[in-house]
Amino acid sequence: MTKKMIKISKKYEWDQLVLCLKGPTLGANYGYYQAAADLEKGSCPAAITLQIGDAYLFHPFLLRPIPDFSGYYDLINAYEFGGFWFNTYDQMLQEQLLSEFTRAMPKFAIKQGWICEFIRENPMIPMPETATGLLSMCYERTQHALHSIIDTSQGYDFVYNHYKRNFRKQLRQAKSNNLTAQKKLDLESFIPLYYQNLKRLNAVEYYYFPKDFLLQLYENLSAVVTFDEQGKMCANHLYLIDGSTAYAFLCHSVFDKNSLRPNNFTYDAFIQSACQDPNITQIHLGCGAASIAAFKKAMSTHTVPSYHCKAIFDLGKYQEIVAHNKTENSEFFPAYRA
Repeated sequence: MTKKMIKISKKYEWDQLVLCLKGPTLGANYGYYQAAADLEKGSCPAAITLQIGDAYLFHPFLLRPIPDFSGYYDLINAYEFGGFWFNTYDQMLQEQLLSEFTRAMPKFAIKQGWICEFIRENPMIPMPETATGLLSMCYERTQHALHSIIDTSQGYDFVYNHYKRNFRKQLRQAKSNNLTAQKKLDLESFIPLYYQNLKRLNAVEYYYFPKDFLLQLYENLSAVVTFDEQGKMCANHLYLIDGSTAYAFLCHSVFDKNSLRPNNFTYDAFIQSACQDPNITQIHLGCGAASIAAFKKAMSTHTVPSYHCKAIFDLGKYQEIVAHNKTENSEFFPAYRA
């Protein structure tokens, strides 16, 4: 049976391959990676496809030039997730594709000048149960966290009854404060709030996503805005719609309004809307720092594991770059970007 691995960088070829992929595919789209490349200066979209017969694996990433080492790159996924997509749900075929991919990738990468890779796998993309073992020939794959998700196909009453008691209490408080929610996408009001919260949290520059980046995702964005009795904005949540999955993408509240419980109210408003939408079957709430993760688990105890993968394709060159940057003692990966 014919086996082949090729690099994809042209939009037309990329788009044709994505058409047949299974599961949520927005995070594999060329347009999404082109938008994400603007967040990583000097990077460009690329992908690998590994084909066995009619079945294929698709692995997109951003190529980042390594400073001071012309012609060498490292690979990362677009914000927030990447990973491996397949054009089949057949687990045996997926296993064969992963096995062949990890066997061929190191040699292929070295020829391209690719030094290493870091992947945050999309937890909503189906992977075979044997993935960790199959990837071990090339990647170190470790479970990073448990991400909260909501099954909206069960209906809103089911979801509400599974909110934790404290979340329901805070939701009742929000309703007693006469908050109102509108499902509308308004980047003009969202971006100042978003930047204000990032500044308050001392976030690094990377997370200040420009308006142009959000505009490139506009067709896949949904939003809920919450107001107090005086009509002043209390919260503005953006959700990324990827097929039948909605991701809680960028969800922010006005800090001085948090006593009104606007986040409880805004999440609940979107959940109600999603439960009534036959096109949405699940909401990915995600994880985060301990307090954020606990808040999300208060909405749903249903979780899925998320994995990180890292690989060093050219160990000798990697060590040379680390020594050049004098970052041998760093635990960051890749160490030379510490």
